[in-house]
Amino acid sequence: MVPRRFAKTLGAAVLLVHVGWTGWPGAGKGLAAEGVSPAPVAQAGEGASLASEGPVDCRELARLLEQQKGQLSRELGQIKRELGLLREDMARPGLKEIVAGIGYILGLAGVGLYIHSRKASRRP
Repeated sequence: MVPRRFAKTLGAAVLLVHVGWTGWPGAGKGLAAEGVSPAPVAQAGEGASLASEGPVDCRELARLLEQQKGQLSRELGQIKRELGLLREDMARPGLKEIVAGIGYILGLAGVGLYIHSRKASRRP
């Protein structure tokens, strides 16, 4: 099963390729370059031309892009809040860091006392 977030992004990408969006450098023309016309969003009738349905597709595409932009803005805001909380949490030392610091200090003191005792035992 495809995750929901990925499926929405994949759907938008397929839609963009389908209508021939060329926003990326080196991107192809999509199906429009191959002579395949995009499927109309709404059937206007038998006598309707593709030119009259073109703006409908663009409006629908713009609406979908605006929806996705709003959703991405909300998700990005949530990620920024979570990063801020993580930074606050990381700024304060926890119990693990305090115990490690005390152990480091005691280790250095132990090495210093060992060197001092070695020098003291060599003196006559």
